[in-house]
Amino acid sequence: MEHQKLAEEFCEMHFLYAGKLDHLSEQISAIGEERVLFWLDRASQKVLSGELAKNLDLTSGRMANILRNLERKGYIHRENDIIDRRKVYVRLTDSGKNHFTNTYQETFRQHEKLLNSLGDQDAAEFIRLLKKAYEFASKEKA
Repeated sequence: MEHQKLAEEFCEMHFLYAGKLDHLSEQISAIGEERVLFWLDRASQKVLSGELAKNLDLTSGRMANILRNLERKGYIHRENDIIDRRKVYVRLTDSGKNHFTNTYQETFRQHEKLLNSLGDQDAAEFIRLLKKAYEFASKEKA
């Protein structure tokens, strides 16, 4: 298959349908606060903020801003380590857990709607290709 021709078609789609692609991307992507809440939900325990930043590939400054916003909303609680005050542990509050559960369920419904519209075979192929694209993006960033 001629990748140059496909790249041209992909590029044209990118520019012609940017708004629609952005909307789709918003529906299938988790950013910032939602990603942090996801990790905290899956951890089921307090987590060091530095570990969160590393796992999510965020700078410490960006992580601090996200945590400040989440704490202001009452979704997380931060506490300093007793021995090393520079270490900050983060955990979900009940309010944060409820908010994330609702967000996750809505995101799941949107994903399910998209995949249903594709049909079984195309949906499976879409997920396979997304995984390959994520792998490529991870390698490119490294």
